[in-house]
Amino acid sequence: MTAFRLLSSRHHRYGEQFRFLRSFAAYSVQTSGEQSTIWYWHGHEPRCLLVREMSDGLEVMGEEAVARRIFRTEMADVLPEEALPDEPVAHRLLHRRYAGIRPVLFANTFEGIAWTILGQQIRVTMAVHLKNNIAARYGEPVFGWTDPVRLFPRADHLLTVSAQDLQGLQLSQAKATALLSLARCIADGKWDDASLLGQPTAEALARLEAFHGIGRWSAEYILLRVVGHPDVIPARDVALQRAWSRLTGTAVREPELRQAGAAWKGWRSDFAFYLWLDNLAYRKAR
Repeated sequence: MTAFRLLSSRHHRYGEQFRFLRSFAAYSVQTSGEQSTIWYWHGHEPRCLLVREMSDGLEVMGEEAVARRIFRTEMADVLPEEALPDEPVAHRLLHRRYAGIRPVLFANTFEGIAWTILGQQIRVTMAVHLKNNIAARYGEPVFGWTDPVRLFPRADHLLTVSAQDLQGLQLSQAKATALLSLARCIADGKWDDASLLGQPTAEALARLEAFHGIGRWSAEYILLRVVGHPDVIPARDVALQRAWSRLTGTAVREPELRQAGAAWKGWRSDFAFYLWLDNLAYRKAR
């Protein structure tokens, strides 16, 4: 495997992105000591990235294009702090804490979409449980650097399973049906991350919401965490609302969060990710 470095800067805090990735159970990651193995599908072939945090960034072995996509190396700059309003001060507080920690993407499109569908209107711990159930029953085993791991199944593989089978793993009928419908779209080549990324936010959202099982929250989440769109905020997300409410000391629902996100126009995905990070930090500190 090819080895290369991702060097941190004020625009790219790769070490903190890596620590988030290691701690977030939605990804297929094995960790041993200071090194983590990120597993993903490349067509029908299981592949991995070996990632180690260094003092100046990350040392990576594997496909460079995949690593650069996950860690968002193409994002050239961050929103200048002076472009943010002075009030509420939470805007500048978030910027000072997290600027440069770019939203971490999934290596595999279908796994990211599946995580989104599984996570609709339930706690993260339950979504992890559902995802692990599917991987344990239908995932293909690979032998990693530490223990064997079962990868989340490819879209074409999951199509050999019925909605009733998935319901037997505690998925609701709606989620089972949506997951298989989206697996069919992926397997048939009807999904195109690149064209979604190149569209204005409103147009990309409208395209996604035309798919069965994808509403506004799911469309925004997919654009942010799977496609890599730079200017979207899943404002219906309860965790984001709670984080902004806590930081501002005010009651926050979707309209208030969208209004706050307007100050980050062009960088709203960063704003959303900072709120997730702040919520995680708050929960860990309790």
